[in-house]
Amino acid sequence: MSLILEKREYQDQAVDLGIQFLTQKKPRNGIVIVPCGGGKSLIAARIILGLDGPAVLFQPRKELLLQNLEKLQMYGYQPSVFSASVTSKAANPRTRMRREVSEITLATIKTAISSPELFQDTKYVLIDECSEVDPAGGQYKEFQKALPKGVRYLGLDATPFRMYSNSYGTELRFLTRQKPRFFSEVVFYSQLKDLFDAGYLHRPKYFSMQKEVPFDEGKLTINGPGSDFTDDSVQRHLFEIGFNDKLADITRRLIGRDRKGILIFTRFTAEARYLADVVPGVAVVTAKTKDSERAAIIKSLREGKIKAVANVGVLSVGFDYPQLDTVILARPTMSLRVYYQQCGRPIRPHPEKTSVWIVDLVGAVKRFGKIQDLALYCEGNSGWAFWGRPGGGEEVQLTNKYFSQGGGMKCQKCGAPVQYVYNEATGYSAPLVRPTNGITPNCALVQVDGKQKYRLYSAKRPRMEGEPEPTHVNHHAVCRPGARS
Repeated sequence: MSLILEKREYQDQAVDLGIQFLTQKKPRNGIVIVPCGGGKSLIAARIILGLDGPAVLFQPRKELLLQNLEKLQMYGYQPSVFSASVTSKAANPRTRMRREVSEITLATIKTAISSPELFQDTKYVLIDECSEVDPAGGQYKEFQKALPKGVRYLGLDATPFRMYSNSYGTELRFLTRQKPRFFSEVVFYSQLKDLFDAGYLHRPKYFSMQKEVPFDEGKLTINGPGSDFTDDSVQRHLFEIGFNDKLADITRRLIGRDRKGILIFTRFTAEARYLADVVPGVAVVTAKTKDSERAAIIKSLREGKIKAVANVGVLSVGFDYPQLDTVILARPTMSLRVYYQQCGRPIRPHPEKTSVWIVDLVGAVKRFGKIQDLALYCEGNSGWAFWGRPGGGEEVQLTNKYFSQGGGMKCQKCGAPVQYVYNEATGYSAPLVRPTNGITPNCALVQVDGKQKYRLYSAKRPRMEGEPEPTHVNHHAVCRPGARS
């Protein structure tokens, strides 16, 4: 059977640049950035088919491996599969589900790391969801050390950043800006806005349930690293506002609106179980759900036998169901990655889909902004960062900045509102506050190429004639005397 695949210019560019990058003389590690729903699996398949030597494509989970396998089969190829989880339980008789290595191999790192000697002839390594690569260690780094020098690496991801902590706090750092780093450059990227404007993605409509669900992020406690809310504080606050019953009521109403599929993201298993107990037509998927049971639940959702699936941290990445048209955000989080992946589940287009709804019970849209407003910029020297419009306001930087101890809103030590802007002198982002209590300002906000940055003045670099007068002070200068600007 011949398949006609939709022609998309950005996919052609990603494939051409990916192959060109991998086959250049000097080996380097790069990233291809494609938004959720942008066809990353197709791009990976086409890149690997265009290479001139043995290649392996890694996926972190079995579900992603099977999706990539399906895309390669569309082109008439039957790649080898090297994954213990797939070989033991796969039901597809056309697929060679053994631990094999050939010219094209799909693998999970957990299985491959046990037998790196079988991959010694590998010339190219592609890594799907490459943000899971730990540059300081871990299985991918161990696998790289076990292979000969000169192997080329290419990562693919929609959210290419990781949490990074040091003495200053926790930062959401872009992969090319890590120290140490595994990936050194961006090979290709496509903007979410362009895919929405071209009709490749279905633009969602957002519904804030603040009036009905009095969720208050200010009542939550930040964990030690400053990267997320503590479980105890989340559970306590949700109990105080009767969150579970309100979630159940909203789910019932949405089921009554005859949506094509509803995916509910909760933080705790108890919430999901309660929802399934009190609302007919809701199933539960967690990390402990058996593969066969999970597959049966998703099949029932596709067939309309159940109306909604409440899941706990397992269907935010690699869940491919284009008919899905509704997501309920019931998981408080400080993670841009979690938020983006959740909102990315229903935006794939489908002929039967007339609208996409994102129903927000936990103020996530206010914290991060609409996903169609997420944009990727490079500000020199590979200074890549994601920007967005939290609460629909001005565009601000969302990655490569430190989380404040007050959940990204206020400094816990001094209580001052924190504003993050880019330092054009150093190339880094830093928090600023307006001067109070007679403190002399040392920073001036400026607009450069339509983006907000700041100019830092000091004894070594005083304000020159014609430059704007300083109106802010470096936040660390207020709270941490002697800290670097």
